[in-house]
Amino acid sequence: MALTYNAVQPVKALTAVGTNQAASNSVGASESVTTFGGTSNLLGTTWTPADVNDSGFGVILRFAMTSGTSSYLRATNFGFAIPTNETILGIQFSISAKGAGAGTASATISVNYVSCTVTTDLGTTTLGFFLQ
Repeated sequence: MALTYNAVQPVKALTAVGTNQAASNSVGASESVTTFGGTSNLLGTTWTPADVNDSGFGVILRFAMTSGTSSYLRATNFGFAIPTNETILGIQFSISAKGAGAGTASATISVNYVSCTVTTDLGTTTLGFFLQ
């Protein structure tokens, strides 16, 4: 059994919203970046600059493990400062992760980095952070 993303869900005001972006994307043994969403993907909901600028904006991650699903990781407070006159056109989350022990009860997944790119009618802004 492979280690896979079970949920990649956008968060607005600390609440999961929109569409789960996970599509059984595998998590390999070597660290790699997987992207969800895109420059014209609103992730199944509507967004204002205030939503994205809010400290409660982010993403929830959950993984499918051998013994079920993992606890979730919520990454928020990216620190965006999108001007209020811009229109949000798309949001993309990029997650750098690796897994170990696929098919065993001791399977683990390490998430090293989460970034978010917001595309507006006037350009793009990317912010992210390392998880320690």
